[in-house]
Amino acid sequence: MTLPLFLTDAEIAEICDPLKSPAAQKRFLRAFGMVVNEKPNGKPLVVRSHAEWVLSGRIGPSAGPAAFDPRTQPNVEGLLEHLSKRKLRRPKKED
Repeated sequence: MTLPLFLTDAEIAEICDPLKSPAAQKRFLRAFGMVVNEKPNGKPLVVRSHAEWVLSGRIGPSAGPAAFDPRTQPNVEGLLEHLSKRKLRRPKKED
């Protein structure tokens, strides 16, 4: 028996239990790092192979949001250095 391409509504409900609202389920699945699309009826749509990669801890090539990549974090030190070297341009006061 071949599994369907997408997770079934029952599988999504089991993963997201006790959440029932499609919007809450989508937020929950996205928090896991899954790419979640939306069916015409508003319910979450997740590709099975992607869900398997994410839920097994193996982040695949289409891993969704780059939240797992430390390179996506802001370089606070670099920003502060840049701002400290920048010349301030203040409007001239009229006397």
